[in-house]
Amino acid sequence: MRKKRLSASSLIELLVYATIFFVIFGGVYLIFTAGVKYYTSARSMIEVQQGVQMAPFRLQRELMESDLNGITFYPNSTSSQIIPRGVVFISPRNPSNNNSFDYNTATGRCRWYKYVCYYAGTDPNDSQSLAIFRKEYVPASMNPNANPVQCGYDTGWFQGNTSLQAEIVARSISSFDVSSGDPAQTTDYNKAFNPVCIKVVLQDVKSGSLNIINTQLLLSVRN
Repeated sequence: MRKKRLSASSLIELLVYATIFFVIFGGVYLIFTAGVKYYTSARSMIEVQQGVQMAPFRLQRELMESDLNGITFYPNSTSSQIIPRGVVFISPRNPSNNNSFDYNTATGRCRWYKYVCYYAGTDPNDSQSLAIFRKEYVPASMNPNANPVQCGYDTGWFQGNTSLQAEIVARSISSFDVSSGDPAQTTDYNKAFNPVCIKVVLQDVKSGSLNIINTQLLLSVRN
């Protein structure tokens, strides 16, 4: 009889210990899960902010290697107004030689090998936001030693051409704009002249507080 009481008492104690263990384990698990979610969210936001801040500088570097005669802003008065906002420009980077900067040693002038397009499109991870995409196009009949000219294709063509590899350079942005002229006064989308203005805006309202990152650059392009 006594052995039965001891056995029942031990069973109750075991159940109590097990309950305490699972309560503590559950609490630790919830804290750990919340920490992982916070870390993931914070890391994602940092990556978004870095993309917003670095994308204009990357575009600035490429545009400064281009030529005003080979740059087109979109949309403009001669293009459809429903195509993505962005820019298409000629590049002296040789894709068949590790994208090295190339020039004609006899004339000292750049050789032109391809066209690069930056445009704003729907973010694949967030249909309510935009992303900045980058694509390259190498025309088969392009003469590297010819004078720089504008590309015959607009941002809509680049966006719809699935044979061109797309690279996302910034995510979760609210606006992307490239044009000529001081944005404090006026902008011009019909021709390229100095200064060229790059503007990327991140407006985060999902976190409950308004978080705006406005990156704006003015640069001069060769002519």
